[in-house]
Amino acid sequence: MPHLEHISKHKGQLRPNESARAFFNAWRRKWRETQPPDKTGFINRVPDHVLKVAMCLCLADWEFTGEITELHLTESIEKVTSLIYASKKTTAGRGPDPLAAATKSVLDYLLAAQEQRMTKKQLLWKGYGEYNTFSLDQVLDNLTEMGWVKRIKVGLGNNSDWEVRLAGEPLESYKAYLKRKDNA
Repeated sequence: MPHLEHISKHKGQLRPNESARAFFNAWRRKWRETQPPDKTGFINRVPDHVLKVAMCLCLADWEFTGEITELHLTESIEKVTSLIYASKKTTAGRGPDPLAAATKSVLDYLLAAQEQRMTKKQLLWKGYGEYNTFSLDQVLDNLTEMGWVKRIKVGLGNNSDWEVRLAGEPLESYKAYLKRKDNA
């Protein structure tokens, strides 16, 4: 909360510096030239989303200057363009991924777990009624492919199980959150 209170006190306009302005305009022109039109309009709005996210990143700077930099834009481009694949997949089918709720639950359980790790059996117990062993396997396969979890075989014979460890982007984001929380 202290950081949000600090942000709420910012006054003034947000403006890109000259370097950021040139960088964004060059990127936007190249983006428009290389992207095919899509039915949803999301691709056409990506430059607008990039600019809005860069503004939010600028506001989130502890030392607020009101100046949007290339660093803000670069991070924003990375985050926003990574959403394109999910947007295409969601709109190409009949709606959201049926495993989305189960995936969120698994990630939430791992985030809350000690050292962000649980066994598959523990995840099944926690998620009773939300997902079954087959859907959990699909969720874990997807998260493993994305690099968001790692699975390690533990135990032997009938006592064997998979230990699932949070990894990649979710773990790094969680660590950054804890660090910011400790510094606040």
